[in-house]
Amino acid sequence: MNPRRLLADLSLLLVAFIWGSTFVVVKEAVAHLSTFWFLAIRFWLAFLVLLAIYYRQVAAAVKVRAALTGAVVVGVFLAAAYALQTTGLTVTTPSKAAFVTGLYVVIVPIFQATLLKRPPGVYPVTGAVVATAGMGLLTLQGGLLPSGGDLLVLGCAFGFAFHIIAVGHYAHRQDPYALATLQVGVAAAAFTLLALAFEPRPGHLAVPVWLAILVTGVFATALAMVLQNAVQRLTPPTHAAILLAMEPVFAALTSFVYLGEVQSPRALAGAAMMLAGMLLAEVRPADRARPTAGLPG
Repeated sequence: MNPRRLLADLSLLLVAFIWGSTFVVVKEAVAHLSTFWFLAIRFWLAFLVLLAIYYRQVAAAVKVRAALTGAVVVGVFLAAAYALQTTGLTVTTPSKAAFVTGLYVVIVPIFQATLLKRPPGVYPVTGAVVATAGMGLLTLQGGLLPSGGDLLVLGCAFGFAFHIIAVGHYAHRQDPYALATLQVGVAAAAFTLLALAFEPRPGHLAVPVWLAILVTGVFATALAMVLQNAVQRLTPPTHAAILLAMEPVFAALTSFVYLGEVQSPRALAGAAMMLAGMLLAEVRPADRARPTAGLPG
């Protein structure tokens, strides 16, 4: 394997580990701090860290209209995904939220095929069916409707799918470090407006909440965004998605170790089917070329 491609793959796996291992941290933090204020403080911290490191790249990027447009588009998708995911986490478990979020792995190739005006093929369609059936087993507890939290996290999966596709499009056209910094700033501004509009201002924050903000802001946001934007230029969005699909596995392990969360046999079967569907959605016949990264044009 090409050394640069291997480095990209390992970097995306590290991102999946960071994101998966912080589901528990986020769930415990939003039990003591409202959702949008938590996200606003977290993303402003990440923005300041990135701006301190990549000030020159950002200063050059803000002078280019196309770079600002890309940052706004990617940042809006990022903000929507995190807002839905974090709100959903207040009423569902970390492992369940992670697996439902992971459906973006199925959504990405289907939307890629749609945007490129090519049929998605039998494997992505079959993977979508298997993953959807698995999501039913995981989330439909005692009824035919998923919980409100499950639906919020499903919306988050669509947000992350569009975010991955948008990053694949814009990261080829501008400095990835400037894109990472500016999109985090756009998301921070969006969360601040939502917090001011819908939530009371927070009072005293306990030390565990500040630790959660520090961990998620520096590692799960600043570091993860830089890695994703830097290395996704070296791999197609669909390949990036399948590597990031390890996130729910890491989340389930972390939730088991720190919260003692044990899944029922039905939920485990559903999670296994979702993971199988995610993997199946990425199968490509040997004689078919992979679609180009990003959007057309």
